[in-house]
Amino acid sequence: MKYLIQSTIILIISSILFLLIDFFFGIYILSFVNSKMIDEYNLYKLDKNLRIKNNFYHHDLKKNYKTLEVTLRNAYKYRVCTDKFGFKFSCSDIPKKDSKLAIIGDSFTEGIKLNYEDTFVGKLEHDLGTRIYNMGVATYSPKIYYTKIKKKINNDFKPRHIILALDISDIIDDTNLYDLKNEKVTDKKNKFYIKELLVRNFKLSYYFYNQIKYTKIYKDKRKIKLNIDKNFEKIFHDVPFEKKIITKQIIKKNYHLSKWVHNIDENRESIEESKKYLNKTFNFLEENKIKFSFLIYPWPSMIYNSENNPRFVEIWKDFCEKRCENFFDLVTPLVNQSEKLGKLNFIKKYYFYGDVHFNEDGNKLLAKELYKQIKN
Repeated sequence: MKYLIQSTIILIISSILFLLIDFFFGIYILSFVNSKMIDEYNLYKLDKNLRIKNNFYHHDLKKNYKTLEVTLRNAYKYRVCTDKFGFKFSCSDIPKKDSKLAIIGDSFTEGIKLNYEDTFVGKLEHDLGTRIYNMGVATYSPKIYYTKIKKKINNDFKPRHIILALDISDIIDDTNLYDLKNEKVTDKKNKFYIKELLVRNFKLSYYFYNQIKYTKIYKDKRKIKLNIDKNFEKIFHDVPFEKKIITKQIIKKNYHLSKWVHNIDENRESIEESKKYLNKTFNFLEENKIKFSFLIYPWPSMIYNSENNPRFVEIWKDFCEKRCENFFDLVTPLVNQSEKLGKLNFIKKYYFYGDVHFNEDGNKLLAKELYKQIKN
């Protein structure tokens, strides 16, 4: 009995010490434990002075700020500059022409891992020859779009036209991460909130948790080949093994952040909840005589499993009826291009390896297609 008590005390003390070390030094230890698996933690290594809390719309970028964000082990380096509104913009030249056009979205729109001029917003700004105000910030969703737009416009920002770039993760984030009460967005206290705290504050523990979770996947390569095109290994032969694993996960229909697109009927409640706040956004903009347009684009899973895309497009096209100045469907043309190039070749060429985000070439393609639709 005495031995059991002593062992329990030692275990408790050891656990507390490990968590303390993890809290203060986990991110640095992790960079040496496995530098190949860093992408999952990139967002949490970003400049904390740049990414700030907001009492109304949850979080934002700091105003009038310049920094070089560097992800772990220098995997990605990119400049970030913000203006007086806290909007990401070019650190060098700004177009003199200003048509008061703004685009709001999440990390795709902000341009994580890319310099501003390499994002689709920056490239579109160059092609149009007019300033575009980039209101996008990572992990935004409809509840935040509504509150941020309302707060900014009620203060000092006066655009003529706002394009809302809806990311498919927005639906999940709106349902699982955020509450909106009294015109303020707060964290939703649930299992996702607990996971978020774990990832942010105990990165080493979260890493080991994932190592245990995916041990069988890592040890048995046959399991990750199930339901994947036989040409996958040939096309991704030069991609690091860990990134191939992640790529195989994110292109599947059951990937947790995108699976609702492939199971629309089962997710009607979440879709309607997001529509509610998108409609509130439209109503507010209409009251202020500001044009509202809507933009959609595909994730890798929508390229690889495209059969349900028409329903996804139709949902937002119907929403835009009588609301939107323009409905920019980038899903259909990009999927059509992937059919010609080959779905896996398209994913490899236009998305970061092991990531749902478009790379520089992907952003260039987005800007090209969006420019074409704007001019038409």
